[in-house]
Amino acid sequence: MIGMMYLMLTAMLALNVSGDLLNAFTIVDQSIRNQTKSTDEKLGLSFYNFEAKAEQNPARVKPKYELALDVKAKADSLVNLIQSFKNLIIVTADGEILNPECPEDGLQNKSDQEVRWCPGCGDHAVLAALQRALPKVSQALNYEKERYVVVSGIGCSSRLPYYMDTYGFHSIHGRATAISTGIKVANPTLTVWQACGDGDALAIGGNHFIHAIRRNIDINVILFNNQIYGLTKGQYSPTSKFGAITKTSPYGTVEHPFNPGSLVLGAKGTFFARSLDSELKLNEEIMTQAALHDGCSVMEMLTNCVIFNDGTHKAISDPAVRADRTIVLRHGEKMIFGKNRDRGLVFDGRSIRAVTIGQDGITEDDIAVHDAHSDNIGFHMALADMKDDLPVALGVIRDVKDITYDDGVRDQVKDVMRSSRIHCMDDLLRSGSTWEVK
Repeated sequence: MIGMMYLMLTAMLALNVSGDLLNAFTIVDQSIRNQTKSTDEKLGLSFYNFEAKAEQNPARVKPKYELALDVKAKADSLVNLIQSFKNLIIVTADGEILNPECPEDGLQNKSDQEVRWCPGCGDHAVLAALQRALPKVSQALNYEKERYVVVSGIGCSSRLPYYMDTYGFHSIHGRATAISTGIKVANPTLTVWQACGDGDALAIGGNHFIHAIRRNIDINVILFNNQIYGLTKGQYSPTSKFGAITKTSPYGTVEHPFNPGSLVLGAKGTFFARSLDSELKLNEEIMTQAALHDGCSVMEMLTNCVIFNDGTHKAISDPAVRADRTIVLRHGEKMIFGKNRDRGLVFDGRSIRAVTIGQDGITEDDIAVHDAHSDNIGFHMALADMKDDLPVALGVIRDVKDITYDDGVRDQVKDVMRSSRIHCMDDLLRSGSTWEVK
């Protein structure tokens, strides 16, 4: 009943907001779906036992059982009414109604496990985007569900494999990238997705992370960046802001944080994208492109930890300022941003500047076009580093082709096998220096 009341309240609030805030409504709805499923299973068992007792002692129990059935019928009717209101609200706000019968909605990628992240955690939205992206990937690449493996390390985000109806591997702290590499090399036909946090991947797992990028191993890395250690209750991480006050820096950190984009591109990464947790459709788009990329794809998801670092990305995620402080980059499109779509980026050969269209003779023709496929890694790094007077870049920043580690290993093994004189165990035992004992 509490879940239904919460859903109804959220729905009424959604009547007066844009489709942007409806993303938050979708996250709440998903959480309530999981809770409702668990509650329904428990109630079903209770009614089964109730029915058995009514048969054993009809005179005493059956009247109450019939009353319970009446209450259940009315409750079901109320749930259906709320569901119809919810669907009406979603349609009115230009949203999409999830249909369990429709593969594109991603419901078939959800496991039967209850999602155990804090209410309001940004990880919910990233999970929802991944679940809805995989059917599109499967359609584009003709993949069956059995080809997917989700790997994680240790941290809040590392619970993600439990919530995916795929193969999964919950590994140890900082070693998700090593496990992902091993899986891909051992079975190159699998498509490997990795969920890791800023502490898990960039601190104890930092070496594995940069070397997987350098090798260009064909895995898809989702980096959940909430700029804090959440699972261990609020210590500063490698991406925490300079001066951040945390459990382990009560007077403020004295360390400069990593910029994951600079780290990836500094390791000659072939694919890097960034987004906010609440950008569901953009995240789905990014994940689909990452899966289609042949090589190491790194997706930085700027997530919010409502318990230990609430509002850490507010300077760019607040709906009131987001359009002016972020820019969504898409290959082949003009780099235009702003609430009124009247600002853009120009590149003078040395640096990037933000300009206003219509001022100082600037026209839309002067605005630079984003080229994610360019070999100019310096320009991509400049985009990934934008801050202060420049908007923070979201979307796919870099997507270039290069040889992959797993392809190299496969081809090398084939070449060695082709020229080798050893083709079985017997050949091996009889090779080299051998002798016979009589």
